[in-house]
Amino acid sequence: MPTISLGVLYSFFVIRHDRRRILHFNNTKHPTSSGIIPQLREAFPFGAAARFLIHDRDAKYGTEVPAAIRSLKTNAVRTSFKSPWQNDVAERWVREKESMQLSADDISASHRGKSTRPSDPSVRDSSGGH
Repeated sequence: MPTISLGVLYSFFVIRHDRRRILHFNNTKHPTSSGIIPQLREAFPFGAAARFLIHDRDAKYGTEVPAAIRSLKTNAVRTSFKSPWQNDVAERWVREKESMQLSADDISASHRGKSTRPSDPSVRDSSGGH
């Protein structure tokens, strides 16, 4: 996810596909397999893991993350290379969050007097101003 300071945040999230409900979400500047494993445990507390876990082929998973997925007694399903349509629920959610983040960054910039686009009359300042 791009940030207003031109940095990049990586998102880790777990979505329950049947209801499109977010079970877990976290952002980090430097994702590692040792940081992903605790998040998997937080997403599936008390052995409540799903039957399948769809994920991409990111090299940051290493061998540790697949082992952690197996320890949850979950079947890992990896998407093909450069095939975002194989997990369209997640891809759609990412696009929506990126859009929301960019809008929030624009609003933050306009509050600092650095707006790069005309203000939207439907967006109000939380302090009550326009």
